[in-house]
Amino acid sequence: MLENRNTENAPLDGEDWQIAFAPYVEHPRLALALAQHLTALQDYIQTDAIVAATGAINRAVEELYEHSDFRSVSLELFRATVQGRLPVDVEHVINALGIRT
Repeated sequence: MLENRNTENAPLDGEDWQIAFAPYVEHPRLALALAQHLTALQDYIQTDAIVAATGAINRAVEELYEHSDFRSVSLELFRATVQGRLPVDVEHVINALGIRT
């Protein structure tokens, strides 16, 4: 079976976080706000408030969608890619359209 890098959900390492948060270098207040939101999500998860945490994460993914190349295609394809559910053949078509997955 072909390996699909989108189906692997390894924990993010330090380099992943550095890349993800690079835009915050010039925005310390936004970095603080995001850290506060992540801490709130952590608190939800630790207190068994999974529904609230899931809702917050879903809202965050929808906002990130607006900043992605997928906004010209579909939210469902974006979610499938993020969740590792995108079939390889569909991934190839999306890549051929110039959308990086």
